[in-house]
Amino acid sequence: MYCSPSSDPDGPATQRASARPSPLRRVLVVNDEMDMRPDLARELVGKLRCAVETAGSLDAALRSLGTHPPQAVIVDGSTYASCLALVRTLRAAIGSRKVVIVVLLAQHHPHDWEALRDAGADASFHQPMAAAELARGVLGLTLGQRATSEE
Repeated sequence: MYCSPSSDPDGPATQRASARPSPLRRVLVVNDEMDMRPDLARELVGKLRCAVETAGSLDAALRSLGTHPPQAVIVDGSTYASCLALVRTLRAAIGSRKVVIVVLLAQHHPHDWEALRDAGADASFHQPMAAAELARGVLGLTLGQRATSEE
């Protein structure tokens, strides 16, 4: 496993898993907390066995979508209002490609799911949650979407 941080502190950094096969090739984690991104990426690499790229800003995430299209995007939703705008922008940039968007929320809000779904999210999870549980959720959503799109 290796990490190649970019020279841009908000830019993408990639972690790759060992050669063990995975149905996922790439996941993008969008989180503005620089100190949390590498830990989450390492944990997801170990659980998902795929490349995990991190981005600290919307611009970095959009660059990543254009150059290294992921099959899933995990968005930190700690600032809920800006999270909705971020999800809308990402969904618009993804277009018709089959990409799952998962939002991690720091606290429960009764209307989170409805607003997130309308913005373009496929699922939301509430923190704290173990990386293994998050990985299972992302993998299940991605495989479910692939199966649905192949029917």
